[in-house]
Amino acid sequence: NKQRWWMWLISSDQAVVYLLDRTRSASVPSNFFAGSEGILMTDRLASYKSLQSSIQKVWCWVHIRRDFLNIFNGIPQLKPWA
Repeated sequence: NKQRWWMWLISSDQAVVYLLDRTRSASVPSNFFAGSEGILMTDRLASYKSLQSSIQKVWCWVHIRRDFLNIFNGIPQLKPWA
């Protein structure tokens, strides 16, 4: 029985933190960012949605761009818009 671990990466201009945890649950970012405030850029993992309101969540532009490319390549009538 292999146990899967997840590596969480948190970085800023001043530091990089690697967290290893057995889950991708909301408890990992909630515990790490408890009492924090600011802007957090992430992918759209649902675990980030439960963070306190003092943390503004923004999505990574690479993930947003991928959505536009998927629309461009997959929905012909929306190709000009995408």
